[in-house]
Amino acid sequence: MSKIKKTLKEAGRILANALSKELEAQGHRASSTSSIIDSFRVKATDRFVEITTDKSYANVLQTGIRKGGKFPNREAIEDWVRKKGFARNETEVKQIAYAVGLKIQKEGVPTNESFRHSKNGRRIGFIDQVLKENEDNITEMIMNALTFDVEVMFNKLPKEL
Repeated sequence: MSKIKKTLKEAGRILANALSKELEAQGHRASSTSSIIDSFRVKATDRFVEITTDKSYANVLQTGIRKGGKFPNREAIEDWVRKKGFARNETEVKQIAYAVGLKIQKEGVPTNESFRHSKNGRRIGFIDQVLKENEDNITEMIMNALTFDVEVMFNKLPKEL
């Protein structure tokens, strides 16, 4: 395995861990299981690193939702209400989800009250924040790995051309 592939995989792990920590600090752990915080996966090749999640709401946590828009995805909110354990039965799930949806439609996301869950004062922009905080370190890691791999290739060349 090339040094760059190992380095990209390590960079992906660093970023995935930082994404999880930033989301935790923003107060986004919906439950002890099945949270976006625990869902990041890293895949690396010699040319790129990919960090993915199967959580469809990741974009909302990055960009938010503007107020006054269309009613948010009711099924997603109902799933969230179930995971949080806010309701005793399905009727309450639907009632709570509707109320939350109205609040989101009125205030957008993040809502004013949601900031009380945040430990760092942020509720959106987790990807931008992590990239900003890690850019220099990751760039240096990649540059060092590329330099190493290029030196290895040149050392394999015949001494006289």
